[in-house]
Amino acid sequence: MAGNFYPGRKAPADNAAFEELKARIKEKNISGVYIFRGEEEYMKRFYFSELTKGSGDTATNVNVIDDEDFCAETFLDAVNTAPSIDYSDSFFDDEPQSAPSVRIVKAVCPAVGKLSEREKQALFELCEFLPQGVCVVFYFHHAEETRRVKEYEKSTKILSEIHGILDVDFRREAPTSPLLKKWVKRHFDAKKCAIDSAGVEYLINAVGNDMSTLAYEIEKLCTYISSRSEKTVYNADIDYVCIRNTEARLDDISRGALTKDYKKAIAALCTLASEKVPETYIFGAVSNKVSELCTVEYYRASGYSPADISKRAGIRDFVVKNDITLLDSMARSSRKGGSVCDKYIKILAEYDVKLKSSAGDKYLLLQNMIFKMCV
Repeated sequence: MAGNFYPGRKAPADNAAFEELKARIKEKNISGVYIFRGEEEYMKRFYFSELTKGSGDTATNVNVIDDEDFCAETFLDAVNTAPSIDYSDSFFDDEPQSAPSVRIVKAVCPAVGKLSEREKQALFELCEFLPQGVCVVFYFHHAEETRRVKEYEKSTKILSEIHGILDVDFRREAPTSPLLKKWVKRHFDAKKCAIDSAGVEYLINAVGNDMSTLAYEIEKLCTYISSRSEKTVYNADIDYVCIRNTEARLDDISRGALTKDYKKAIAALCTLASEKVPETYIFGAVSNKVSELCTVEYYRASGYSPADISKRAGIRDFVVKNDITLLDSMARSSRKGGSVCDKYIKILAEYDVKLKSSAGDKYLLLQNMIFKMCV
């Protein structure tokens, strides 16, 4: 009945929904209807596994309906099946466990939008008056394809109208999030591998803030250094072992071109070209970096501190500090006085025109642009 949904309590949204989910798991009161969606697949998998701990015998009480098998009849039958009793923890075979089992029905990427109006109504009625001891999870993978995004958005919009449904949007933590940094550090600690806070930041900047990717790369790093007597992870290990993400490679191009490290910049460009990253996207990243440096250089010349520059320009504090270090490095290698950004502004303006007007290989144009920036 509706009591499964905490009567009188409005279904929370955003972070409140996430906190409500954790509270229900802690209280072992998981019966109800949920939407699991969002881009952080690692957290979705983790919290679904936490829900299954309340299912008793997972072999019989967890029913997964894949997208190709989803239909109104299959779903209704799964929900209306009573949970089986779990005897696994009992001394005698005929003595059930003390805690009641919960039947979990997981519908993976269900195309609810394709159901008939009659089928939708039946689904709504069943979810709003759910049998006791049943937990339903509408589990949506993060979709990047346009067709799937529209399909999922339509389905989640329809499902969100179910009274009392807990809609949990698993969003990625920002790369600068203290929670994400602590999570990364805990993973290294669990493997008895040492890494300092700067190394944690370097890893996140290199591979991104997707937790599944981070967990995989941490596993690789720990395996790599396991044969060493000193179990400490250094930036050089991260560079050698880890696969850098697109944002990190774009940064490699910008920094390589601005610090005259032609080999580093071209290696990153070749990788992005093989991955078919659009030329305009690469050019835009370099342009944005130079624009950012111009802003930092201007405010710094005006006597502002890094903290003041961060507030005025809307650039994160640690980025401002890194930019100042980069500007100092560029100034040392410059043969002329004045703004160190002037040369790069002129080159970017020239290649902006060439990229828009040329019918030739635009990756080759970018390579020529990087060469000019490095000389």
